[in-house]
Amino acid sequence: MTQKEHIKELEKRLKNTSNLAEVGNYFLDHLGEKQSFIKQSTPIETHPLLKAVVEKCGESLFKKKCVVNMFLSKVKDADFIHGFCAIDNRSAVLLYFEKSDIGLLVIPPLDLKSNMDFFRFSTFVTKQPLSGISGSI
Repeated sequence: MTQKEHIKELEKRLKNTSNLAEVGNYFLDHLGEKQSFIKQSTPIETHPLLKAVVEKCGESLFKKKCVVNMFLSKVKDADFIHGFCAIDNRSAVLLYFEKSDIGLLVIPPLDLKSNMDFFRFSTFVTKQPLSGISGSI
């Protein structure tokens, strides 16, 4: 499969599976650790929408406001953003498909006895917050 085909397959899996660990493993096995993929990715300065999503996921998981730092890249000729996040000094991996507006945040445990935390998300922007659900996860 080509890199473009792997990205499409990753998106399909993210949309359709209930096993989100499978999505993360697919990314690492077929894309994330490949030099050709890394070379096709360009760092992006900032992405306010994704930062807000990661902050809300952190608040939901850790029950407090979190400091988020993001190191994201966009694949050339694709609508795919990926990268590393630090959420209150906890590492996380972020995958996001701009066109279909679906993403995955994976937060590994601090110890080997705990489970990974997964957040599959979708976003949409409105001119005014919707009553009762603004900022909810």
